[in-house]
Amino acid sequence: MDTSDKIIKQARLRSQLSRAELSRRTNTTRAALLEYEKGTRTPRFDTLVRLLDATGTQLTITLPPGPTLPEEPKSGKTLSTAARQLTNDDASNWRLLVSDFVANEFVPATTAERSMMLATRPDATEQLHWHLFLQALGEHLAFHAELPPPAWSFDTEQVPSAFWWPVHGELASQRASAMAWSPASFRRRRILIDGRELPIVTR
Repeated sequence: MDTSDKIIKQARLRSQLSRAELSRRTNTTRAALLEYEKGTRTPRFDTLVRLLDATGTQLTITLPPGPTLPEEPKSGKTLSTAARQLTNDDASNWRLLVSDFVANEFVPATTAERSMMLATRPDATEQLHWHLFLQALGEHLAFHAELPPPAWSFDTEQVPSAFWWPVHGELASQRASAMAWSPASFRRRRILIDGRELPIVTR
């Protein structure tokens, strides 16, 4: 790959411009242009572009092959966008997140799409328990999809003193099932749900 000094000199010679003329066209001193061509001084990128433009030369940058960036989810839906629809303590939040997002969006997605779905930290909610619920859900989904847990799922160390049943707490039998089947990521945050009702996530 040619260095900037060779690129500038070759572009000037091919355009049949003298240093004086190129200096005039680009408002660059002849002394600076000479230093650029000798390689004793490196021009800023915008100066390099300006010099090449004046010679009628286009600068093309080719990046080497790198890691493939995660694909955007086809639906554009992420856990963060789904969480924006949370409303106070409405129990339907459970259905919104578990049925609409996990079952319909996350489960059928590719690994790259799943990674993108969990990448963005959901906006803070007014209720600590729903914030912790989102963290637990993000950690749970990442674990079963064999992805690294999202960093934001551990950004709150505050844990309520009492257990919380977001949906399975109306009957004693429901509470018993939630206590027995609550996944570790939820239980650690003192949230009890019947994990058997979570859609199965496989790699």
